[in-house]
Amino acid sequence: MTTSRYAPEYRRWMVELVRTGRRAEELLQESECSPHAIRN
Repeated sequence: MTTSRYAPEYRRWMVELVRTGRRAEELLQESECSPHAIRN
């Protein structure tokens, strides 16, 4: 089992950004997330 190291609010914010059309590569430049974390 894996545990999330990101706060629920942060995860929701990232999901919303992806849903608005932002690419994972763009978000990587603005955050400390891994590409895998953003795509999941």
